[in-house]
Amino acid sequence: MGLDPMLVLAGLAGGAVVGAAYFAALWRSVRDLAGDTRPERRLLLGALARFACVLPAIYLATRAGPEVLAGGIAGLLIARTLTVRWLPRRVPAKASD
Repeated sequence: MGLDPMLVLAGLAGGAVVGAAYFAALWRSVRDLAGDTRPERRLLLGALARFACVLPAIYLATRAGPEVLAGGIAGLLIARTLTVRWLPRRVPAKASD
């Protein structure tokens, strides 16, 4: 029983998409904290929304097999690396009225 590269690539693509969405949503949540009157609410709701997207993807990858799961984890890590590099490190200060 050999390793099926198509399953690994499918997992890699799925993990990259889910990872990019997860980390972009995390960045947006953190970016918007400064102007929010209730930051704890934003953090909690954002975390729940992100987990609601990632957990089903992990479940499906687990059900699909170890190749898909390994590819998905690799895709998630690649998406994290690229997201950290592409998104700005500092958020410009908002002009006060």
